Amino acid sequence: MIKRPKNPPICLNCKWFDIWNFEPGNAFKCKAYPNGIPDLIISSEVNHKRPYTNDKNIQYEKTQIVAGNLEERRILQMETFE
Repeated sequence: MIKRPKNPPICLNCKWFDIWNFEPGNAFKCKAYPNGIPDLIISSEVNHKRPYTNDKNIQYEKTQIVAGNLEERRILQMETFE
């Protein structure tokens, strides 16, 4: 069972976070974990600023996109890649 984190998972501010397929209730996914981010990372029990099991040598990197909500971030990220 996932422990409820005191703060939102750092995944939400990571440049590798799969923001396009994120919807509340679904598994968190990213480039390192396309089938679902491990619970220990989501709960912040593991610091993913360092290598972790099966992460394809991809760790947390803060996104440069600043937005007030996920929809704004999706739009800004799309503009960045155009």
